[in-house]
Amino acid sequence: MPAHAQSLEDIKSRGKIRIGMLVDFLPYGLLDENNQPAGYEADVANLIAKKLGVKLEIVPVTGVFRIC
Repeated sequence: MPAHAQSLEDIKSRGKIRIGMLVDFLPYGLLDENNQPAGYEADVANLIAKKLGVKLEIVPVTGVFRIC
């Protein structure tokens, strides 16, 4: 899926934000023992979703594919 920006109103009305997160760059992004995104970027993504009042969908990516 190509990357594209949406307005905050679009995100809030949909009730979900999708955030691409590096999973191969410690300590910012990694996969935990349950193969779930963890680390600094996951923490920040969770804070953003909480502040917006929406659900979070983290899309795990590697550095090469972070911005397409």
